[in-house]
Amino acid sequence: MIQEVGFASVSNAPLSTFSIDIDAASYANVRRFLREGTLPPPDAVRIEELVNYFAYDYPDPVDDAPFRGKSDGSYGARWRLRPGTTGR
Repeated sequence: MIQEVGFASVSNAPLSTFSIDIDAASYANVRRFLREGTLPPPDAVRIEELVNYFAYDYPDPVDDAPFRGKSDGSYGARWRLRPGTTGR
């Protein structure tokens, strides 16, 4: 079960960080548990590593920039935005 940590007001906490270092170990571990027919322990699942395991066709950073952002969106029943980053 994922434990929600609640929302933070950007007025009180304007800084957000993320890792551009990709580690596939959590994905491989979760896949192993599922192939064995069992659920992994919650502390073995790192959502960001599951998402980052897959290759995305995002543009590379330009010049000396450490990362580059990309986003696209669509509207159906509601707006959906898909942000992405690529890092060196």
